[in-house]
Amino acid sequence: MEQGGNSTRTAEISQTVRVQLKRIREDVDELNLMQKKEAKKARVSSLLINSILHILILIFFFCFFFSVLKKLTGDIRDAVNTRAEIVELCYKHIEECENWEKRRNEKRMEERSSLFMGGSGTFILFYYILFFYSLLNIFS
Repeated sequence: MEQGGNSTRTAEISQTVRVQLKRIREDVDELNLMQKKEAKKARVSSLLINSILHILILIFFFCFFFSVLKKLTGDIRDAVNTRAEIVELCYKHIEECENWEKRRNEKRMEERSSLFMGGSGTFILFYYILFFYSLLNIFS
């Protein structure tokens, strides 16, 4: 049965080769599917990791800016409190000056005008005028 190089044996070998090639193609197709699934998992994992990294970066910057804002508001609060203390101190000094003037008036009604015209009260008045002037310079 040998005709032109085709024999039963050649046909069997050819059939065996085609079957093996078909099995190999099926195995390669299966490997291709497995590779695509892994690639998809890798993309999802990569996206998840990138998303987590972006979230962590945003959290870091939020914490950083929050601490900066907290420090700035703390500084502003401290400055406001300091100025409030200075204003309170000014009021206390004004009250003290008024009390000195009342005591002077009680002791010496006749020397009331000496506070503005000269005498020992002028030094005290001058001192407090300088003090209030220096406080005004702090606020400007």
